[in-house]
Amino acid sequence: MIQKQVFIIYFVFALALVNVLQAQPILIHGKLKASNKKDTAFPVSVRIVKVVQNDVNALVYQELNTLSIKDSGRYDLLVGKGKQISGFNSIDSIIWNLDEYLIEFEELNFKKKIENGIKHSFVLRKQSYPNPENQEGIVEADVSNTHGNIEIPLSKKKLPKKITIDFTSSYINILYPGGRYPIFRHYEWYPSQDGKTGNCFMLTYSEKTTHEFWEESKKFGDIRIHDKPFQSMEYKINQDRLQIFLTKPEEDRYLSETYAMKGPWKIIYLIEW
Repeated sequence: MIQKQVFIIYFVFALALVNVLQAQPILIHGKLKASNKKDTAFPVSVRIVKVVQNDVNALVYQELNTLSIKDSGRYDLLVGKGKQISGFNSIDSIIWNLDEYLIEFEELNFKKKIENGIKHSFVLRKQSYPNPENQEGIVEADVSNTHGNIEIPLSKKKLPKKITIDFTSSYINILYPGGRYPIFRHYEWYPSQDGKTGNCFMLTYSEKTTHEFWEESKKFGDIRIHDKPFQSMEYKINQDRLQIFLTKPEEDRYLSETYAMKGPWKIIYLIEW
């Protein structure tokens, strides 16, 4: 009996180790404005490159994947789940904070001329630079608050180069020890070309979630444990202020159990000029 229990412990530990070693993909939400393709899927080559001097970019990671486009031109691309064909790193071994990275994907269709295929690229993540003029602070809710609106005056009276927000809260989960499930999300936002929306890169430190990237979005992103988001962090920004709206969370049911937010929440922000 003791040997059986020891085997079960080893088996559970092995499963946990496999989960830890699995690559953490990036779920990219974007829109192809110039594409006439609708409700279709086709193979693409996906490249992540590091921006270096003299406009020469260094390849970090490349894979073959499938791009699915909806009727509106919106697409979701799970980078890191394709077949890696080049690069010295797996997707989860990239040290994001050291450099500026671009992502590029190109349609693989050899029956057409290349100019008729889809090519799309954008900045995936910008490097942070220390600056004594940067603006930072903490906003924290009371013990029962699960959502709220936050207004941060911008000291420089101009659009920031980058905004970083670390969000923490808890979730009621009777399957988790103590009934509390920690939620940690790291948001990095920078303005798009129109200045009204922005690209947002999200790193999550909670289980059963993926990293995410929202291209030209009006929200920092979703908050989730499993596949279904239960809360979102939206924003409005101009030269005077940043407004953050942490929406009221929805209760979620997963495997016949009910989950809900359990306050308080806290954000730590850094605004780079």
